[in-house]
Amino acid sequence: MFTNKIAVLLYTAIALFVHTFTTAQEYSFERKISGYKNSSIAPVFISPLGITIDTSNNHVYVADIDRVQIFNDKGELISKFGRYGFGDGQFTDASRMIFGKLGFLYVLDGHRIQKFTKEGKYVMQWGTFGTGDGQFAYLTGIAIDSMNNVYVTDRGNHSVQKFSSSGKFLKKWGGLGVGTGEFNEPEDIVIDKQGYVYIADANNNRIQKFTGNGEFVASWGGYGVDKGKFNYPSGLTLDQKGDIYVVDFNNARIQKFSHDGVFKAKWGKLGIAENQFNAITGITVDSLNNIYTLEAGNQRVQKFTETGHFIMLWGNPTDANDQFYFPSNIAFDGSNNLYVMDNNYIQKFNTQGDFIAKWGDIGEWNSQYGILSDLSIDKNNNIFIADNQKHCIMKFSADGKFVTKWGNFGAGQGQFNDPMALVIDTEENIYVVDRDNHRIQKFKNTGEFILQWGKPGAGSGHFAWITDIAIDPSGNVYVVDAKNHCVQKYSNTGTYIMQWGIYGSGDGEFLNPLGITIDKDGFVYVSDIERNCIQKFTNAGQYVTKWGTPGISEGEFQTPRGLAIDNLGNVYVADSDNNRIQKFNPAKK
Repeated sequence: MFTNKIAVLLYTAIALFVHTFTTAQEYSFERKISGYKNSSIAPVFISPLGITIDTSNNHVYVADIDRVQIFNDKGELISKFGRYGFGDGQFTDASRMIFGKLGFLYVLDGHRIQKFTKEGKYVMQWGTFGTGDGQFAYLTGIAIDSMNNVYVTDRGNHSVQKFSSSGKFLKKWGGLGVGTGEFNEPEDIVIDKQGYVYIADANNNRIQKFTGNGEFVASWGGYGVDKGKFNYPSGLTLDQKGDIYVVDFNNARIQKFSHDGVFKAKWGKLGIAENQFNAITGITVDSLNNIYTLEAGNQRVQKFTETGHFIMLWGNPTDANDQFYFPSNIAFDGSNNLYVMDNNYIQKFNTQGDFIAKWGDIGEWNSQYGILSDLSIDKNNNIFIADNQKHCIMKFSADGKFVTKWGNFGAGQGQFNDPMALVIDTEENIYVVDRDNHRIQKFKNTGEFILQWGKPGAGSGHFAWITDIAIDPSGNVYVVDAKNHCVQKYSNTGTYIMQWGIYGSGDGEFLNPLGITIDKDGFVYVSDIERNCIQKFTNAGQYVTKWGTPGISEGEFQTPRGLAIDNLGNVYVADSDNNRIQKFNPAKK
């Protein structure tokens, strides 16, 4: 269980466990399951969430979870920078970006803003989680005015904040509501040459226009499918003439307006073909007035003229069964079939690695989902999926047919702010990692809320950055907290029992723990994406053994994320950046 990424091929391997007990135990690599054949030479996206252009050379920058990739205007990869983590120049949620007047690149990353040179050299950052000045719940949009001041939209706090280019707080406005100057999930922001500020007020289905000091000027929109109407406007850009392009997310289209809201044009519909869209997450314009769109659903960039005429596209290949681009989470059903979450696809395999089925791209699913983050399977082989863009939990039948869903954005009971992982207990109750609300929520399998626990911080019952969750045979709940570098253990009612782990690279220590699973004997397995290894513990946190080193060869890992164990005790690892699943079996004694 856990989230999304990509890179190479896989061969045959042996990984040796150095057991700390008196008897050594050996786990041998058994087979690879799939892999993207051309990932070393082709541009591949995981979950691309931000796009901008350096207009001095029309190089295209794409933010993709834990990295920024740089392309020329023909879609050829030039370079990239960043990796997963919480340190300077690292990313966990790289999304919207913009270039400042002095050529520096500002990148939104969860609840902080990072500043880089155009080559990707880290300069500085600001922002922490919270509701105060200079604090954020979840950043979604960024813009820069003629004085090089930085404006950001905060979806979670329903507000706009203004800063100097060095991060000094200047002003804030907004608040949850439907009145003028109020917002319900502001998703993006742009500023025109006259200094007017435009906000995509997504859940109010409108665009609001302000002065640079936050004084309301005008608004337009309303819910609908007709021209000038919106269904969750989530992205904005301005061309050289001052016209505004709006990503109309749930209508899968782009709309073009004058600076005062007069409708001019629209194009696009749901699909995978040219001039069609699936989950548009970004939009930008180059110096020649060409429009570039970014899609998380189709993992690609499309380029258009200002009138919407298609020019070209680049990104992930489509319709390739038995290949992975960024396998992040894995789970078994009652028949020992393996389900792999890969970008916004689910692929199903038997334990020999033979492909069985695939679903999740376009069609019945797409009207329901945004960006998939985790999956879990109940005893009836129903599939439960966490969607961290639409902030909901979805239930599908074993053959991928939609059954029901629950949840929306918020901090109340049954609401979510980035649900990132989930697990099902023996009584069919579902536990959900509500990451940016720093809590665990427990539900019946019908979606009825039962209880919750957790708050921001460090120590027992506090969470900083929850990445995964698992349940042992006794029903105890284990929670991985990457930022606190630990695993916490609770009863099934949320009572704190214990925790283990500190920051470090020694046995039983973590640099960046991400995924967790538990076998039938109660042993706990934790993946560490910075150490590129798997560690095994007793259910009391006593270190047992580890395996794995960085690399692309047999038994090596690049960003191991999701973990699962079949009914024979074989360990499966989603080796995300190597585009593969590795299977290890315990030695027979």
